[in-house]
Amino acid sequence: MLYDLIPNEKKGPFLKDLLEYVVERNGLASMPKQDMEACFIYLFKKHVDPNIDIYSLSKIFKVKEAKIKSLMELLYLKFDDSDRRADELKFLSLIENTLFEIESFEKVQIRFHFTQVEAFPLLQDFFRRVQGSVKFDRRSESIIVNQNRLYDVLNAIWEKDGGLSVSQSLVKPKIQKIIGNLGRSLDEEVRSKLREQNNSKFYKSLDYASKLSGIGSFVLNLYKSEAFKFFKS
Repeated sequence: MLYDLIPNEKKGPFLKDLLEYVVERNGLASMPKQDMEACFIYLFKKHVDPNIDIYSLSKIFKVKEAKIKSLMELLYLKFDDSDRRADELKFLSLIENTLFEIESFEKVQIRFHFTQVEAFPLLQDFFRRVQGSVKFDRRSESIIVNQNRLYDVLNAIWEKDGGLSVSQSLVKPKIQKIIGNLGRSLDEEVRSKLREQNNSKFYKSLDYASKLSGIGSFVLNLYKSEAFKFFKS
């Protein structure tokens, strides 16, 4: 049984937290089954093994890995600083699924074509956190941002959540997709110029991102690939 997997010295705190989550969120009413399952996973990770992976959880709870991933997403939103995390996921989803283009190589700017005008305040909030700004073009309903500051935002989200395996399973693929989208937007002619003009501001922006403590390795993996080979080291 699951309860038997919890060390004796941690069973008390586990049950205490479980009761608090159930009663505080639902009173004496029954807790939805999916919420209860997510709560069990959250508390198991908290009290037994914070670094346990999805595969191991699927074996312990005897469900498919896809089910664990679904529960962990629910866990991420409901049981751990939900407002901030929900905003982070919304921000990342907006960036990864929005059409964009390079606005200026000289100014290192990117133009995102958003269909939801209400996305502007959310993006503005995240960029302000890294001393950046967002320019809204009302005529084309697009938003212009500095690429360095975008990398700073992604890095800040990763560094804040990267220590939590729950967060990693949700944030990592989104950040990697965004970085990949930025790389794939550069055609071969542009890539060749960047390789030749490695003192350009745009090249330096890529080099800057590759040295960030959180997402730097993601950037390096992309730009050192056969398709790019931007970096020699």
